[in-house]
Amino acid sequence: MKEKLPTGISVAFGILSEGFQVVLGFVLGIALNLAVIFGTNFLLSGDIFYSSGGPILFYFFYFLGATQLIWLLPLILLLRKKYNHVALGILWAAVVTALLFTFGGRLEFR
Repeated sequence: MKEKLPTGISVAFGILSEGFQVVLGFVLGIALNLAVIFGTNFLLSGDIFYSSGGPILFYFFYFLGATQLIWLLPLILLLRKKYNHVALGILWAAVVTALLFTFGGRLEFR
């Protein structure tokens, strides 16, 4: 029995599908980062946590590049086997978030 080789359209659709999965993972990673950042800010800025929430928020945002690994690394490791391209997109979102928070406050545009 002869195996059918993929045509140009199916190869292009496969590449588009992989690119779409990376973009989907990137958007998912950014949305998860924003949800955790705003959720943490909302929970720790209330009157109950105000006395202890200030230092926690400071270190949370100061080391966001490292603290985001708490919620993104398990997700990347779970998705790595079956949804490799989605995991790659989430990894890119983590890199972009870490770079924006690391260099965002130190850049001066003149």
